Amino acid sequence: MPVGGSDAAFWSASEGITAHVERLDDSGNASAARVLTGVTPIGPGATIEVAREPAGDTFVLVTDAEHRTLLNGRPVVVGASVLRHRDEIRTHDGATWRFSNDARAEAAPFPGVGHPVRCPRCTTDIEVGTPAVRCPKCELYHHERADLPCWSSEAFCGGCFAAKQGAASAAGEA
Repeated sequence: MPVGGSDAAFWSASEGITAHVERLDDSGNASAARVLTGVTPIGPGATIEVAREPAGDTFVLVTDAEHRTLLNGRPVVVGASVLRHRDEIRTHDGATWRFSNDARAEAAPFPGVGHPVRCPRCTTDIEVGTPAVRCPKCELYHHERADLPCWSSEAFCGGCFAAKQGAASAAGEA
């Protein structure tokens, strides 16, 4: 898949996960994205490979000895490194990529986290057990009740302002 401004919206969802890498510009903003399927080249001597497993896919950065690649600011030893959500990769040609395996945003009973949590949209506390959605980007919870659809009421997250791809809404909205 070519890299450039025109491919910034290549997204695909499979079993609730959208695994991709985003190419970052000099300001740290995503300027292009690639969905990860099979073997995806991201720069000289660097590919991301998908290891299909029954428990879920594992994404591996594979590098060679001839090209310097950094993972989260540290040199990658030749071979393979398992990637984690939000890892940053800098390839030999200077390109910077951010790996993501975002879960799809879905309404579910708020599990609680041991302290009060405020919804970033309406700024009121979210009660344990009430329908809520967790943003896959910033991981902040939002109300998603029929009378308080904070997640589905806007096209972007109330915390990080990232554009949303939709949510299964308890309010009956997408």
